[in-house]
Amino acid sequence: MGSGRNVNSHIDTGRSKGRMNIIKTHEEITGEFEDRLIDWCTFYRRNIHRFVEHYLGIKLYLYQKIMLYLMNLCPTVVLLCSRAVGKSFITALYACCVCILYPGSKVVATAKRKKTIKLLITEKIEKELMNLSPNLRREIKKINTNNNDVEVIFHNGSSFVVQPCNDDARGARSTILIVDEFRQCDKTIIDAVFSPMEIQRQPQYLMNPKYEHLREEPREIYLSSAYYKSHWMWQTVKDAIIGSYDGTSICISMDYAISVKHNIRSIAQMKKEKKKMSSLVFDMEYNNIMVGGSENQYYSFELMSQAQKLKKAWYPMPLEDYASHKRTWFGDIKKQDGEIRIVALDIAMMATNKGKEANDLSVIKCIRALRSGEKYERQEVYTETMEGADIESQAIKVRRIMFDFNADYLVYDARTYGINLTDCMAKTLYDEERDIEYPPIKTFNNKDLADRCKNPNAAPIMWAFMGTAENNHNMHTAMLGALMDKKYKMLISDVNCKEEFLNDKNEYVNATMEQKSYYELPYIMSDLTLNEMINLKKEYVNGGRISLVEPRSGLKDKYVASAMGNLFIQEELEVKLTEAYNGFDVKRAMKFRQPKIRY
Repeated sequence: MGSGRNVNSHIDTGRSKGRMNIIKTHEEITGEFEDRLIDWCTFYRRNIHRFVEHYLGIKLYLYQKIMLYLMNLCPTVVLLCSRAVGKSFITALYACCVCILYPGSKVVATAKRKKTIKLLITEKIEKELMNLSPNLRREIKKINTNNNDVEVIFHNGSSFVVQPCNDDARGARSTILIVDEFRQCDKTIIDAVFSPMEIQRQPQYLMNPKYEHLREEPREIYLSSAYYKSHWMWQTVKDAIIGSYDGTSICISMDYAISVKHNIRSIAQMKKEKKKMSSLVFDMEYNNIMVGGSENQYYSFELMSQAQKLKKAWYPMPLEDYASHKRTWFGDIKKQDGEIRIVALDIAMMATNKGKEANDLSVIKCIRALRSGEKYERQEVYTETMEGADIESQAIKVRRIMFDFNADYLVYDARTYGINLTDCMAKTLYDEERDIEYPPIKTFNNKDLADRCKNPNAAPIMWAFMGTAENNHNMHTAMLGALMDKKYKMLISDVNCKEEFLNDKNEYVNATMEQKSYYELPYIMSDLTLNEMINLKKEYVNGGRISLVEPRSGLKDKYVASAMGNLFIQEELEVKLTEAYNGFDVKRAMKFRQPKIRY
């Protein structure tokens, strides 16, 4: 220092290879480093997939690289991908990259339930990504996962916060908004709460007017597997596809084949999954097919989805529980005071042709009618189908469910096979599996059918529906009215039943795969009923009466059973409440006796 020599530069006079080496000044080094840093940041911002592999040290499949690259191109991104593709992993990874490469970023992720979106941080970032990348661990200052705050804070001022998709999320400002499983979210909440809180990132260089063109638009990323076309998400998907032509948005779509190709899932696993769920749900969850409603639909998806509110399904008594004289069993629902229970039956006799769907399934619906003032709330808690059984076998099955359900009335379609059912129910039926007899019952709202029963002691608890143009019209309008008045409730979707209800039940958690499928079946039936209804096409017949027509390859038997049950509640319990009872002891009629003769 005292010699006056410039310590920041000197000449090395070494003659190695005949040249002099110049040691650069601190300022030169700093300037060069900054230039290179800017170059590399620019490069990585344009190629986030390279940043993941070079800096974070995480290896990616080709399709994951493509997803990351495309996600960074447009203000709006829709990831419409099947289960097991890894869209949550890629989204969490993308969020971390943005937080590192763009200091001061505010990433907000939302979903219908906070515990679902919380998994992006606890499972994807904390347990998976941070273990894969020491550099990512160094970039993260802290992670909060308490009940109030779920967030990742980065050293450079960026943050990744999760919020439930409800009004409580007000104030959550974001430069990037991630909506996980957006098919489950309320669009009004997204539009009214989250979108208005989107802001532009404000780096210091934007203070210079010459960089005005580099302002960053806030981004929105929507993740989901496919769903119904009548849901609001379908319009979001279509808008994203249209926007891809002018660079304002992009839609990335993949089915389960990509996960099989990369050994994330095996063909054997997919076959198991297909057995566990309906073809409808499999098409949406794994084939990534949007399921469409009728163009001239009578029941909208919005109307139907708001009816899917019931979490607890009812189940018939297992044979082993009946044999051991148990009074309660898993899935039983205690009957409330004043509650009336209905079993609704749509009858068929022919078996389906293999590989071809046809309207030939008998459908049994269990519906609770809960008094609310002068009206009844309808709760459809169980659905079962039968295929190709003879009429007596079906009758015994129905009576068994009526007994387990403690049903007060049987509602049935009296056309064609309904007459056979009327005659069968008019006699004592022996249930061989349970070794009990069910006493005769008869129709009370149709004299011709009532007269077919010659047993004076038969209980008049059967309500016959006769399908005419006028009666069908009344049935359709009554169902629409009940749905619009929010009086008709159905079980929640199979997509949500495990997370919202079954996973908390030991009986389900400890069950075999076959038993789990049985527990999930009522929820699957709820989805199938919904799908039938949104695909019904409205037509006008006989002077303006409404007729609902199913698609050529579709069904409507589940809908008909629901609609008949609803019509009975309206016409017999709400309009003719006093007449419906008529001094009749329902409980006495439903008693059974042990048989005197063994078969």
